[in-house]
Order: sequence, then structure tokens, then C-alpha cells
Amino acid sequence: MKNSLLIVFGFIFITACKSTKETVLSKDGTLLDEIEVVGTKHPYRASAERTNDLLHTALNVRFDWNKQYLFGEATLTLSPYFYPTDEVVLDAKGMDIETVSLLGGDTLEYHYDGELLSIQLDRLYHRTDEYSLFIKYVSKPNELKKTEGLSAISDDKGLYFINPLGEDPEKPMQIWTQGEPESNSVWFPTIDKPNERCTQEITMTVENRFMAMSNGVLVEDIDNGDGTHSVSWRQDIPHAPYLFMMAIGEFAQIKDEWNGMSVDYFVEEKYKDVAQEIFGETPAMLTFFSEQLGVKYAWDKYWQVCVRDYVSGAMENTTAVIFGEFVQRDERELLDEDYEDIVAHELYHHWFGDLVTCESWANLPLNESFATYGEVLWREHRYGEDEKYRKIYDDMDSYFSEAANGKQVDMIRYHHDTAEDMFDSHSYAKGGVILNMLRDIVGDEAFFASLRLYLEDNKFESVEIHNLRLAFEEVTGQDLNWFFNQWFLSAGHPLLDIQYEYTDSSVIVNLWQEASVEDNLIYRLPMEVDIHTNKMIKSFDIIFEQREHNFEFIVDEDEEILWVNVDAKKSLLADILNYQSEAMWIQQYKLGLNMLDKLYALEELTSIEDPSEEVLEVLRMALDDDYWFIQDYAAAMYPLYPEDEEGIRLLKSLAMNAENTEVRSSAILTLSLLEDSSFDPIYEKGLNDPSYRVNAASLEALLYTNPDASLKQAEAWENVKNYEVLDVVGYVYSEVGGPDKVAYFKRVASDDPDEYSRLYALYYYSMFLTNLGDAQLALDGIDFIENWGNTDDGPYSVNVALSSLNRIQRNFDEGASIIQEEIDSNKNLSKAEVLALENEKMELEHVSERASEAADRINQE
Repeated sequence: MKNSLLIVFGFIFITACKSTKETVLSKDGTLLDEIEVVGTKHPYRASAERTNDLLHTALNVRFDWNKQYLFGEATLTLSPYFYPTDEVVLDAKGMDIETVSLLGGDTLEYHYDGELLSIQLDRLYHRTDEYSLFIKYVSKPNELKKTEGLSAISDDKGLYFINPLGEDPEKPMQIWTQGEPESNSVWFPTIDKPNERCTQEITMTVENRFMAMSNGVLVEDIDNGDGTHSVSWRQDIPHAPYLFMMAIGEFAQIKDEWNGMSVDYFVEEKYKDVAQEIFGETPAMLTFFSEQLGVKYAWDKYWQVCVRDYVSGAMENTTAVIFGEFVQRDERELLDEDYEDIVAHELYHHWFGDLVTCESWANLPLNESFATYGEVLWREHRYGEDEKYRKIYDDMDSYFSEAANGKQVDMIRYHHDTAEDMFDSHSYAKGGVILNMLRDIVGDEAFFASLRLYLEDNKFESVEIHNLRLAFEEVTGQDLNWFFNQWFLSAGHPLLDIQYEYTDSSVIVNLWQEASVEDNLIYRLPMEVDIHTNKMIKSFDIIFEQREHNFEFIVDEDEEILWVNVDAKKSLLADILNYQSEAMWIQQYKLGLNMLDKLYALEELTSIEDPSEEVLEVLRMALDDDYWFIQDYAAAMYPLYPEDEEGIRLLKSLAMNAENTEVRSSAILTLSLLEDSSFDPIYEKGLNDPSYRVNAASLEALLYTNPDASLKQAEAWENVKNYEVLDVVGYVYSEVGGPDKVAYFKRVASDDPDEYSRLYALYYYSMFLTNLGDAQLALDGIDFIENWGNTDDGPYSVNVALSSLNRIQRNFDEGASIIQEEIDSNKNLSKAEVLALENEKMELEHVSERASEAADRINQE
């Protein structure tokens, strides 16, 4: 059974806002990128000092596509924040500064070091004064010098020209911006800090064929009579400079509306017919979020724009969100996956992040945790409680994975490395789970009343974590320092052990806890415990706030305890060891009221090596569950064996008839474990399924029963542009392809414009070489991989090349060791046979050495 490249190399895609944050793992699961170790301390990152207040920004810009320059004129209106000042310091990265003056007045003296523009004003200004600066400049994003401490300068250019010379016929010419965290100061001078906010206007002069979009409302669009037009936008509601945006290019515009407000979608022409499927829930989301929060959407429009080669997942630019091209999916791809979560995430930011903004990047969870929880709220509203808890489960898993890889830090952390360090599974996923816990503790009414107060009190302002706590305390009348201290201001999570002791009329639940990071921290853990008896469910609210405590729950003498459900709401962010018997796990599945009750039971029951018939009965129940995710988990993990006729029947039914494509795919792959050719008609049907995911699963399944047919189908799908299909084509070739497939791997790895397509090809090329075992082909492959690792411009190319070379080195070295063992153990070999084996061993060792040397050279580069 293959491992997907996404699993093997560990591409972790945190969708939304500043992230596409990806962490690359080596083939053995260790991190290749540096991770933060618990306890690492960096300098204190204070909120930016407010010396001058930026009130308004007016920009007039035009572009040189050949040089990838922006020619700009900026008029900035400012006022001293409190103390009198005769100087202003602006962020302006990598520019040529041509003119600095008072608007309509004298030229001003300035000092510019390539990052900061320090301007000496004409006199001392007081906080009751306003002054306006005029700055003429040239932005040169591709000539920007790398700033020490930034983890990925490609994410910090601010301004991006895509296919600027029009040389790639498959890619549109575009210009777009990405401001978060502090990159907009690459294309206009500003005070580029999250605790600053101003109104704005911008005029962009571009060719007539290009749309030019920005924040706010369209003011005018003037035809200049020279093949260009000047498009002007104005936003009269203040927002942070990192939320300024431009998007320029040729787009299909699909018009929608909400309460008379423009809600339009901008995609490439070939996706115009499915844009409503991608973004069409937006008006309903606007209604839901406005009503649930009790704070109406505050801005002038809501546009969503898809661009090429985006450096982030998506970005909540006020009134005009930018998405990466990955959200553009055709009808077949939408069967397998949509990105509705990201649509909800970016929209929720227009309350949490845009309307109310974190005052420093240390407080980023006030933006990102809420946006992540916005995904939960939308799922719960639109699709029901099961989907809410599936998202909570995914977020817990995301955080625990990051914690297991060595990063456990405070949520609100003033000693982070760079601002980019804050864009992680703590700020996103863990924060969303924490907000769900807070909601369970205070109750729905108090939770949303507190959010309403927080938003109303702080709208168009910047905030820190204590603003949120104070809003909750004012509404609830409770002191919530304990909650915010242990969850937002401390690192890690509780480790919880649960054991049970039953008597005739009670159950004693023994709870024991320790902190994953801070030894002296004892968590205060309110939770609900449900006692399921043969007559009723009895619910008890407890607070566990000691290292260890026994809680006794009494039932009537005529009641039989069937199951005890600790943390019945399944909201606790804890690593839990639940010492239940197999019988109780079975009861948990049967009696659980929450989909997570069922899921956690399945996780335990599917881990049993030799499951009893009672366990298998539960797993079969799960295959027939009403909720697709439970079906899918059971289908993927079912311990199938040839004599299990009922299991086979259920899986065959799911493979052919399940509505959800993940369920169909998982059922097919589990059936394939039996390598039974009588299932081939199911796989052949799957090859014609409208779902790419089902196609891929069916092709892999066919590989195990009919390799020739699988190889033939893989050849027919070589040029299908879908990652799941591309993944399985590479896998089939690596398993049963002959030397003629070398050309395929080299072609895709060298020429495909898509980064991940190249990574797939190289990964499976190395598998192909190790499986084929041909020393000469392997030596040629090593040369190719080394050159590829040194020349491919993808950010993960070096790591993938190194992992591929390490695979070749390890496998050929193991082959040589096996031959040596055969020589040593078989004393009946003739001299000729020994000589032949030794020559073969030397060939393998030579390949291994060449792979190791190539890896060393890449490392030196």
C-alpha cells in the first residue's frame, strides 16, 4: 500500500490568511525545517510605539511590467499621536525615493536606509495639528534585499508580477499584493504596523484589457486614450495598512449581492461556470455571521479574487479577499473537495482582524483563532453538529501534530522570533479549539453577547488579549483570568489519565493530570460527565483542578451503569488516556451522542490486533452509519480478511454506492488489501467514476490484481492535471514500470510548471529507481536528481532531492548487505558464483556511494 507524497514529505497546508505555511519532513518523519523547541526565548516583541498617527493614504501608481517596477506617488496625512514631534519614520522597503515634501510645499530632508524613511519635518507639530507628505518613489520588489530573520523572503515581497512578459501562454499576466504581516511597505511608504489604521484612496493606471481592483468603492474609471485606463478606489472606513490590496489582470466577473451590496467573484475564464459553486454560500454566510454576532458586516463590498502563484492560502484584505489558484476547481474536482472553510475563514476576519485588529503580532490569535472558529460556526450552522465536531477534531489534530514535532509555546507570545513565526497551528487551530472550550464554559448566550460587546467596544481599533477577557468578564460577571492564563498565556496542554472503579451503586472516576510543558501548572478543567444507565442519562458538571482526584457518581440501586462519558461535550483540549475496557469502548460507540464519541471508540477498536466478533459488529455498524466521516474512518481502518463475508458485502456496497467520494475511495482501497481479482469490476467501474479521488483509488487497487491493466490506464492518465491522479500514476510506474518510464519522470520533474507536480515526479522517480534495481539507470538518475536539486527553483526542491538521494543510498546499501549475508551464510557457492555476487555487490555499493556524494554536494551548495 502506497504512502501519498503529501504524507511522506509532510506538506502541511494551513489555509487562510498569511499562510500557506508548509513544513517539510524527511522520509523518516523528522523535520527538515527548523522547529521551535519548547522554552526557546527571543527578544521581547512590543507593540509598535505610536509617535505619529497615519490618518489617510492616497496613492497613484503605474507599472513597468518589463522591469517589474511600480512607479508611485503617495500622499500621507498624519498627526502626532500625543507628544509633539518634528520627525516621522515610515516603513519603505527596497525603494528608490525620488521626492519627499510637504504636500504643495517645500522639499524635506530625509534619511533612507533601504527599509526606514526618516523624514525631518519643517517644524514641531502638536497632536492637534495635521500635516500631509508627498513622496514620489519607485518600488522594486524583485530587487528587495533579504532581511535577516525572515523565514521566507519570497513571502515578503509585497508586490508580485505574474508572467510579466506574457511568455507563458498557460498563465495569465497579473499583478497582486500580499501585505501580511508587514510587506505592503514594499509598494507604498506607510507605518506598516497592525496597530495603525487609516482611510485610503488609490488610482492604478493599467492597460485597458486589465481589471484593476482595490479596497472600498469604485470612484471612477477613466480611459486615457492611449490604451490605458486609470481606475480609482476609495475606502472611507479606516483599516490597517497590511490590509491594503491591489489585484490587476483579466478575470471573469460573476456578480452576486447581499442586501444590495456587491458580492462578486473573480476567477479565470474557464472557471466562470463553477464560480457560484466555489463561492456561492457567501451571501448566506454574511447573513449568518451578522445575525449571530449581532454586528452587521461593516464594509462597502465583499469581493473574492483568485490569482496565480499566490504566496499565501488566502488573505482577508478588507472588502477584497485574494485566494490562491487552488480554490479554482472544475466540477469533477469539486466532487472531492471544496474550500468553503477558507471562504468562511476570510469572511469572519472582516469582524476579527479587519474591524477589530490585533495590536501586535504577538496577539495574532485574536485574528486567526477567531477566523478558524468562524469555520466551525459556519459548518455547525449549515451542515449540523457532526460537521462542527469534525472541524474541532481536525483542529485538535493539527495542533497536537505541531506539538508532537516540538513546538509548544504560549498562544500570546511576546518573545516570538519573527512575525511569521506566529502563523502556525497554535494561532489557528489551537486557538479555535480554545474558543470552543470557552463557549462551552460560559454558554452560547453569554459567548455571543461577549463577542458582540468586544466588537462594539473595539471596532476600528487595535486590541490585545485582555480586551477579550474583559468583555467576557463584563458580560458573565466571572473572573476569567484562570482560563486566559492557562490557555492563552501558557504553553502546552494537559495530559489526562482516566480510570474507573465500579461498585454496586456508583462509579468512581479517577482523574490524574500533568502539564505537557510547565511542570507546576495545574489546569482547571470544567467538564461534563454523563452516566449512562439502563434507565436514563445522568449529567454532572465537575471541575478538575488538582493533580489527582476521585469523583464518585451515585446511581439508584435498581440502575445498571452501562457507560461513563467523561468530557461528554468532547471539547477539552487534552491528550487523554482513557483506560476503558473493550466492552466499554463498544458501549461508547453504541451509546455516544456525539460523533466524536463514535470516532474515538473506532480509533481504539480498530487498533485491536485480533478483533473479536463483538468488535467487528461495531465496525460494521460504523460502515452503515448515517454520517459519512464515521463511514469513511471505518472503511479506511476496517481489519478485512477473506472470510469476513459481511464486511466484504458492506465495503463493496460503499465502494459502488456511497454518496461521499472519500467513502467510496476508502472502501475500494480496503477491498484492495485482499488482492482479489473478483473485485476488478468494482475497480473498473471506479476508473470511470466522475471523482478523481475514486479514479485514483481504483487505479491503485487494480495494480494489486491486474498490474498490466493498471499500467495501461496509468499511461492514459499521464497528462491529467489532478494531484491524486498524478500521485497514483507515479506510484504505478514506480512499482511496475519499465526503463521506458524514465522519460516520463524526467519530463514532468524538469518541465511541468506546477511545483507539486515536479515534486511528485522526483519522489516517485527515486522509488522507481530503487524498485527497478538497475545500477546504471540509478547512476544516471542520481546525476539527474542532483542537478534538479541544484537548479529547480521550488522552495522545497532541495529537501525533496536530498530525501530522494537518501532513499537510493539506503536501498542500494541494504541490497549490498543482503548479498554479503548470502555470501557469508552459503558455504556451498562456487568461486564463480561468489565472484558474480561480489561484482553485483560492488555495483550496488558504488550506487550507494554516488548517491551519498551527490547529497553531500547539494548540502554544500
